Amino acid sequence: MGRLTFYFLSQLGKAAGFATLVLVLVGCSLYSQRYLGDIIEHGLPLTVFGQLVVFMVPTMLVIMLPITLAGSVLFIYGKLTEDSEVTVAKACGVSQLKLAVPALIAALIGAAISYTMAFTLIPQSIQVFRDVRQELRNTRVDTLLQAGVFNEVVAGLTIYFAEHSADGVLAHILIHDQRSDERPTTVIAARAVLAQTLDALTVQLQDGVVQRQVPGEDELSTIRFDAYTFDVDLDDLISSGGMNDIAVQELSTEELLWPPPEIEPGSPDYRERLAEGHQRIATPLLCITLTLIATAGAVAGTHQRRFQRKRFLTVGATLGVLVIVYHGAVVAARSNLVFIPAFYALMILPGLWALLMLMNADGRFRGWRSFLGRHFGWLRPA
Repeated sequence: MGRLTFYFLSQLGKAAGFATLVLVLVGCSLYSQRYLGDIIEHGLPLTVFGQLVVFMVPTMLVIMLPITLAGSVLFIYGKLTEDSEVTVAKACGVSQLKLAVPALIAALIGAAISYTMAFTLIPQSIQVFRDVRQELRNTRVDTLLQAGVFNEVVAGLTIYFAEHSADGVLAHILIHDQRSDERPTTVIAARAVLAQTLDALTVQLQDGVVQRQVPGEDELSTIRFDAYTFDVDLDDLISSGGMNDIAVQELSTEELLWPPPEIEPGSPDYRERLAEGHQRIATPLLCITLTLIATAGAVAGTHQRRFQRKRFLTVGATLGVLVIVYHGAVVAARSNLVFIPAFYALMILPGLWALLMLMNADGRFRGWRSFLGRHFGWLRPA
């Protein structure tokens, strides 16, 4: 690696690394705010919040890395152009393609990191993220019940209580259980205590009444009690929140691209799996495509200071439009698989155009025959 390449690459690495770190941390923090309020309100340790942030880093990194790489290329090459370093390098005989080599190396490194994240770390991190939420729900169910609120613990089961004392006693509690359509039950008690085992959440009620609907009649069966125990299966509790459902992001690439036979082709689950699988392959290519376009805009052709700002703004706008269109195609592909080829078209065609611009010495195609002969003449037989 030449000194010039190493110098450019070191500048790009510092800028891209700093920008990626800042954007990933900001993105993870903003996304995690939806959980921070609940964690503080229910007295859960802040280490839980830190775990949730860490598990979201791989996903945010894949999203942010192509943007920060392209932005760093525009910033660094723009600064070097402003300082006349790019102009001097061209005057010394350094070609546009050679000037673009540091950016291409950075793009390849970014793509390798993104593929590592997409194929291994993201499925694992999402699975662990969901496991942490499931563990919180298993071990701290009592903290999720709020006083003065009708808490729908599972579908068809509602718990209400007026107060929750420091010693864990619930005052003036009402439990309405309509999970069985034939025999809905309502329990009203003066106080209750929650006890949790590995398999169930037990509500130990005192001094109350149980009312049940008699099957086939309009009357209610009323029973008064001094002590009564009400159990909630934790398996029902977890499944009610969708915690047992496997998200497509957790599946391996093989499972996404080749769904099992029981999933009918054309079904929503089938389309979502294929779209996720091809997105996992195509998204890391954004690192290369966006970097090529940014580099072509920064070094290809001649440079005049009065047009430089307009030139860089145009390139930045082009990059933004490409990213928006790409993610729009990703969303559309989940409804119609016809849009999947658009993933690769948006990655390959603009990147090839930018590469041809870099390979063209004067920034303009004066003739396809001479251009191809100059760069690909070695392909012709002797």
